[in-house]
Amino acid sequence: MKRLAYLSAVLVCLVAVDIGRAQQTKSPEIVRIFREVVAKPKQSTVRVLGDGKEAALGVVVSADGWILSKYSELKGKEITCKLPGGEEVDAELVGFDVPFDLAMLKVDAKDLTPVVWTDSKAARVGHWVVSSG
Repeated sequence: MKRLAYLSAVLVCLVAVDIGRAQQTKSPEIVRIFREVVAKPKQSTVRVLGDGKEAALGVVVSADGWILSKYSELKGKEITCKLPGGEEVDAELVGFDVPFDLAMLKVDAKDLTPVVWTDSKAARVGHWVVSSG
């Protein structure tokens, strides 16, 4: 039931983002903030391979090897994950949600760094938002 709890928690966190316009900035302060924001999730990001070919990215949702990824690229394939430290391990597809294109994977690994979720209800217009995937 633990895997279903993770999947349920993620589904609750999904939000729609209305994209306005993007513009490039050369502001050193904004570039510094962006680099800090991007560096933190790298510790929680894995490369997911299907039949030996890179298929998707995944995020670590718990230190004991639960990983959330994209289902459509993994369906029916032999799955492995390249962990943040570079180690490649076998992964088991333990759950999926087709409408949301989510896959819950389990790898035999310990002491992984889980992604830090935030409360989407706390987001306000003007807050910085970073999306991965």
